[in-house]
Amino acid sequence: MKRIAILGVFLLLGAATLTQAQDRKAAREARRQQQQQQQQVQNAGNFQTAMQALKDSSFVIEVNQIQGQYGKVVYVTANDNFVALNKNTSTVQLAFNNGVPGLNGAGGVTLSGTISDLKIRTDKHGNVTYQYQLQGNSISSTVIITLFNGDNKVSVVLNSTYSNSRLTFFGRLYPASQSDVYKAQPNILIPWGLVN
Repeated sequence: MKRIAILGVFLLLGAATLTQAQDRKAAREARRQQQQQQQQVQNAGNFQTAMQALKDSSFVIEVNQIQGQYGKVVYVTANDNFVALNKNTSTVQLAFNNGVPGLNGAGGVTLSGTISDLKIRTDKHGNVTYQYQLQGNSISSTVIITLFNGDNKVSVVLNSTYSNSRLTFFGRLYPASQSDVYKAQPNILIPWGLVN
């Protein structure tokens, strides 16, 4: 009789512990779902803001990854690496922070030019493609920006017009007024006769 009573107490304690564990698991799951819903709402707001910036042709893409033509990925700082568009002028800046000042004084290059042949299209998944030709003193490229549906994440492909080279940037698109990138001086082009 005593054994049955002890066994009953242990069963009751085990059931109470199991109920507590299930309650904690349910609370954790509810908290996780709430966080996911908040993130989805924030991402949707970011996407709408990015879409408006594309329509206004006034945006900055803060780049955090650069992928070369053969697939090598380099992680960079978003403050120094960007693609910007302001109405009909576009700027592409690369700065690798490797200790070498580069042509722009920030460890890379800063290329600017005017745009033409602007095309905007949306695919069946809601991804937006923004494409234009960029022509400047030191650059001639086709720029293809893909804004992924549901967030302000983008990929930017630069296809050179003269050489068959390609660079792909990954980052986030912001309205120009909300970005605080550092624009270095434009490339300094020194006539070859003055170097010797």
